[in-house]
Amino acid sequence: MKRSTLLLVLLYLLPAITQAETGLNYKYWQDRIALSGILNVTGFAANHTPTTIGIIPSNIGSSPASSDLSVTLASVTANAKLADWLNALITTSYQQTSPAFIRSPDGGGDTLFVDQAFLTFADTHKTPFYLIAGRRWVDFGGLDDSSYLESTTQLLTLMRQTLASLGIDWKGWNSSIYAFRGLNAAAQPNSNKVNNYGINIEYLKKDNQFGYGIGAGYISNLVSALYPGSTVANSSSLNGGNYHTAVSALYLHAIFNWHNFDASVKYANALNAFSVLDIPFTTNSGLSFRGAKPATWGFNAGYHFNIMHYSTRFGLGYQGSAQSVALGKASGSATQSVAGVYGTAFAIGMPRSRYYANYTIRLIKWADIGIEIAKDQGYIKSNGGTGRSTLTGLLTVLTHIS
Repeated sequence: MKRSTLLLVLLYLLPAITQAETGLNYKYWQDRIALSGILNVTGFAANHTPTTIGIIPSNIGSSPASSDLSVTLASVTANAKLADWLNALITTSYQQTSPAFIRSPDGGGDTLFVDQAFLTFADTHKTPFYLIAGRRWVDFGGLDDSSYLESTTQLLTLMRQTLASLGIDWKGWNSSIYAFRGLNAAAQPNSNKVNNYGINIEYLKKDNQFGYGIGAGYISNLVSALYPGSTVANSSSLNGGNYHTAVSALYLHAIFNWHNFDASVKYANALNAFSVLDIPFTTNSGLSFRGAKPATWGFNAGYHFNIMHYSTRFGLGYQGSAQSVALGKASGSATQSVAGVYGTAFAIGMPRSRYYANYTIRLIKWADIGIEIAKDQGYIKSNGGTGRSTLTGLLTVLTHIS
């Protein structure tokens, strides 16, 4: 977004902001702040290590069975109402170095980090427009709770950036435009400027009997997403912090609920190919490479019901990907060069397909238990994979306090 355009937008919002009431009738400062927290602990077991379904390093032979117990996320959020038109939110989080079933831990693993920190300028009583500035998840794909294993659409799209976003929230429509500074181009390694932008359009009709939502998003460059940006295959330049080709991308999604049934569909794809120096792809077992043009999709359907007064949900889903065998590198994976057509090959890529079933029960208001069984199928050998399948079982306890 050009600076002149952003200035005009701020001037347009200024009357609504300055006319708003700024004095809140809170007796104590604590009344302005809402605290909440999350703690998720997960255990899993698999007949083959999930992160080696793509390419198997020669030094470990066939992919071994695997099991782990991990703090998948622990976070504390403070949301402060500073004025009628101004909110401040900050979230501090912790996550262990990636166990085998998580590819892209939010903060890199085993660190305490600032997950989100942003200001929201908005007064719904006076204007449907809002302005967000700070560090947060980008409104493109992003977090996906349809499965407990990290979904293929989340792997391709999830990114956290320090951004400025102008949006409108009006009669079910919630749309925004945003801009941020991502990875630098290899031709301009020392550049320091805002070089990414995107647009998000959504409509949501909330109703317990019959509700639905649809949305679409576009981003000018996908290379700054968390998982794609960690690619190491064929000594990728992305892992060094720059890229050779900007890759625009599209994201589509829809949700639906009818009484106790719900369903969701998600699709994301690169609109042009990555440079072969950034994310490679082969169709002839490594004899030649070209730039990958990844895509992912997913479908989930569920049914809600009560068992002995406990709210529960049973879900079934399918996820798939294309040209993503060399994409990314799971945190905590081996970094040395090993056997495989992509060189550094341990814990890279995504499943070619996944079928899964999960079951969630709400024990109390602040705690759920989730169970999931998933079968992943890897890419075939001509794409540089092994064709191996993996069966994974997962049990997680999710707590949330607010």
